[in-house]
Formats: sequence, structure tokens, C-alpha cells
Amino acid sequence: MTKKVLKSNEAQKDKAAPPDASDGVVVHEYPSFIEWFKTLATNITSNWFIVGLAIFAVFVAFFFYYPSVGGDQDIWFHIRYGYHFVHHCTWKINHGQFNWTTFDPNFRYVTWIGSSILYIAYALMSNYGLYLLLYAVIGSMVFCFLYFLKKTGYRFDITSLLAILGVLLVINLKYLYIKPDMFSGLLFVAACLIYYKAKETESWKLFYIYPPLFLLWVNTHGGFIVGLFFISAAFGGELANALFFRKARLSWEQLKHFAISVVLSYAVLGANPDGYGYFAGIVKDFFSPEMKTTQQIIFEYMNMWYSISPIKAAGLRFRFAGVAMLVMLVSFIAICIYLLKKKRFFDLPSVFLVVFFFIFGMSVVRASMYFPLVWFFAFFYVYKRYDVVKIKGVINFLSLGIIVILCVKILSFAFTDYDSLAWFGTNWEESYPVKEVEYIKKAHPRGNIWNDYLSGGYMLWALYPDYKVFIDPRYGGYMRNFMPTPEEAKDSKGLEQYTKRFPFEVALVAYYDTQMIQWLLKADWRIAFIGENALVIVKQSIIPSLSREALAQDVSTNRFRDLNNPGILRTLFNFYTHLGPTFGREILQIYETNVSTLYVNRQADINNMQNGIAQEEARRAAPNAPKAGK
Repeated sequence: MTKKVLKSNEAQKDKAAPPDASDGVVVHEYPSFIEWFKTLATNITSNWFIVGLAIFAVFVAFFFYYPSVGGDQDIWFHIRYGYHFVHHCTWKINHGQFNWTTFDPNFRYVTWIGSSILYIAYALMSNYGLYLLLYAVIGSMVFCFLYFLKKTGYRFDITSLLAILGVLLVINLKYLYIKPDMFSGLLFVAACLIYYKAKETESWKLFYIYPPLFLLWVNTHGGFIVGLFFISAAFGGELANALFFRKARLSWEQLKHFAISVVLSYAVLGANPDGYGYFAGIVKDFFSPEMKTTQQIIFEYMNMWYSISPIKAAGLRFRFAGVAMLVMLVSFIAICIYLLKKKRFFDLPSVFLVVFFFIFGMSVVRASMYFPLVWFFAFFYVYKRYDVVKIKGVINFLSLGIIVILCVKILSFAFTDYDSLAWFGTNWEESYPVKEVEYIKKAHPRGNIWNDYLSGGYMLWALYPDYKVFIDPRYGGYMRNFMPTPEEAKDSKGLEQYTKRFPFEVALVAYYDTQMIQWLLKADWRIAFIGENALVIVKQSIIPSLSREALAQDVSTNRFRDLNNPGILRTLFNFYTHLGPTFGREILQIYETNVSTLYVNRQADINNMQNGIAQEEARRAAPNAPKAGK
């Protein structure tokens, strides 16, 4: 019985055993599709030619995603401030010296380093210098990312390239415009780099970079308050790590020096023109009742939660930024959950910082730039602990596909959606009242000049000290509402009362302020100059004091015959059509001739213009129709 069993087992083994070469049969073992795909993905994404092409594609996409769009008037008062700081060799400034209306004497705003750098760049190379500075700041941030990856032992790959592209998509909401808070982004990156490099290298000496960093930061821009929160929250999280998650904690020696550096960072905040009152004032303003009003009025303080909603409309830049932020958050949380479950590793401060800055960034547009910066360091700090070797090629391959899709979409967006495609500020005359201000300089009208909120920024730079501004984008410094009351805005008598409260005989009014334009033109005022961005309107009583040249300006549509910016042409159409349908047709003809057929809104704009002309004609044909302004 035993022998039969043994023979049976041996027979089964013989049947199961594969034939060998001695049998004259060669057997090929084919990999599964998954294994084949992993190998293919690894071979493609490890090829440095492919990596080089991906880097080039991201660079081109960045260049087209960061054109010079102008439009943000804050840059000009910062350049004016910088002029004051540099030429007077001081860090103090009288904020009220630039306007002829009442300005808050207690207004605190410390940007003397940031504004001085902007002025020097502009003085040396005009608008070209400002954009070179912007690109240098962004390039420095990317360099910090690459330096961190190298120091943590993570080899640069396409996944990290996609992460950098994601960061660029989000910070675009703030870095599309030039102002001192772009330095806050760079200094925040430095703060993150110090913290996470210290965690990786177990060095405590790095923490002592924080005090001089914050001494520089508090004199550069108010964003230092965000950096201060970052290091405070990071230190509190490290204390919790030491108690509950020891695998991720700093050593007690590091914690001691970290605590000292945080205290010293708070101490140096008083070394600025306004002392510790500056820090206290920012905290007080942030939690004041006026902040709620600010969030409703100032775009930068509004939220961007709608950008991740599939049922709410959002511009491409906001959609890209919102979705990128959401993907960043989800990817980070997923890895943290995996590491906690598989390796019992959990870094509490990183999780808190990423989640907090995501909520903060989605709640306030102005704060959105901080989330991707802290995310990058936190993500790769934990990502390197994830056992990704087996699927790294696949992840890189998927990242490559996403990069290609994003780059194609960005290029398509640039060629079809932009009103004006230019770089280094070559199109700034389309965004700021440059020609309008040149007219005022030549005409040199007497007295004060009324101006709208946005135009005040460029006027503050270009006209001071010959003229002071009525109001400008320094929103927080104005103590009262300078706009006409509802009673005053009813008729021309109200205008007389308004000009007694605020005496002026000349107004520079941007086209967006249609109410002010119509109010002036219905009274004893006339148009002296029509620019691409604004009108110069003067009171009849000062016309004798103006030169013949100042009164002989061409106000016809013919002066815009070479204009091809659809946004400006839309604005001019609305203004001219109100003056007369014939003028509207002339602007429509210019639009049809000059605007590129690639422009995505071209046909919609033409249809709207045709409808606008028909509506104006119908309005004028109606009995007792009111006449258009002068």
C-alpha cells in the first residue's frame, strides 16, 4: 500500500514538472500586462530625454501662464513709497501726504524694504525690471524646492515636477501681479525649508535663522504674520509629537532651541517703523468687524470654495487652483493614513499645517498661495517614507500624462482667452491710465482732481507732487466714504453740493464707474480726453484756463482704429454707444477688423454689441426718451 502511494505521488510530480532543456522543449514565461506596463512606464519616465521634454513643457506653460496682464493698481503706490524710502534714506513715511482728502493718521503699513526693492527694479529697468524680479522670486522658490528634495535624498523625477507645476498653478492667483507680498511667499518658503530640513537632518542650529528672517520679513510685508503662525503651530505640533507620535518627533535638544528661536522671532517684531503696534494692529484688524465688509468689497479677501464645486462657474485660473489644492490635500491625507496604518508613522504638525492652510487658502484668496508652499515640503517629507519603489514608474507615467494635458490646456487658454498676450509689461498702457495722465500733465488744469479708486494708484505715482489723489487702493487708510450720497447722485444740484464738500473741477474717471461718468456729463461738464482706460472730464468753468491744444483732443472713435484688445474695445463700445449708436457701430467695426478669430469670446462679443446698438436705437426712438450725456 505504501509503495503504491509513493509511486502515485512520484507520477504526479512527473506530470506537474515542466520539461527542461534535456527534453528538447524551450518554455517562455510571459509577464502579465501589469508587469509589462510597469516596465514600460519606468523605462519611459526614467529616460532623461523624456524628463527634459517634460521640464521644457512646464517652463513653456509657466511662461504662457504668467504673462504681463497689468490691471492691479497697487504696484504704483508701492513704487511711489519706494521712491520716498530710497531718496530720503528713511524707513518712515507720512501716508497722508499723497492725497488731498482725509487720511487716517493712525494707518500702519510697513513695506519699506519690499517697496524699495520694487522701486529700484523699476528705476533700473522700468517694467522689464519688475517682471525680471517677479520671475527671480518664483525661480528662487523652485530652487528651494529642488534643494529640499536633494537634501532629503529624494531624486528629482516627473512626480516632483508635477508637484512644482501644481504649486505654480495655485500661486498664480497672487503672482500674476507684482507687489510686496510676492516676497512674503519667498520668505514663507524659507521658513518651511528651515523647519523641514531641521526635521530631516536633526540639526538645531537651523532654527536660529528664524529671528533674522522675521526681522527682514516684518519690514518687507505684513505677510510675516502668516509665517509667525507657521512656526508657532509647528512648535506646538512638535510638542504633541513628542508626547504621542515619537517616530516623527524632534529631539528634546531640537525642541529647546526651536522654542528659543520662536521667542526671539516674536521679540524682533518690534524693530520696524511702527514698533510692536504694527503686529498688534494687524491682529486687531483681522478680527475686527470691518474685516467682514472688506471680504465683501475687496476681491483678494473673498473665498474661493466655489472653484472646486462642479455646479458653480469659475474662471480657468480659479478652477485650476481650486482643483489643484484639493488634489494636493487628498494625496497628502491618503499617504498619511497609509503610513499611520502600515508603519505607525504620523506627523501631527504637518497634518495640522496642511489642513489649516488649505481651509485658510480656500476661505481667503489672498492666503491661497501659502497652502501649496507648505504642502510641497510636508508632502515630500512623508512621501519618501511611503514604499513607492514598486509603482514609482507608474506614478511618474501618470504624472507625465497630467503634465501634458495641463500644458496643452494652458497654451490653448493663452491663445484663445487672453485679451492681450504680452510679457514684461509691454502692454501696460492698456491696463493703466498712462495716456490720460500724460494729458493732465500737458494740460495742467488748476485745482484738485477727482479720481476713481483704482486710477488713484497710477496717479499717485505719476502725478505726485504736482497733484494729489482723491482716493487710491490704500483701502484701509481712508476714514470716510468719499462717494456721493444717494441724495446728491439724483441730479446736477446734488453735484454742486458734492463739489462743495470735495472741491474739484477736473475728474479722471475709469469706464467702470459709469454712474460717475453719467452724473458729470448730465451736468455742466464736458469730456476733454478719451483714453483706453478712463475719461478726463472738466467743468465748463475752467475751459477758458486750458490751452487750445488741451481742448483740441481727438475724441472720435478713429483714434482707436489700431486697438486689438477685446476687453478695452468692449468697454469703449459701451461708452460710445451711450453717446450714440453710430459711434457704437464704429467700435464694432474696429472689433471685427482687429480682434483675432482665435479669441474664444469673439462671436459672443459681436452679438452683444449688435444687440446693444439695437437696444440703444430702440431706447432713443421711444417717446420722451432721455438724451445721452454730452
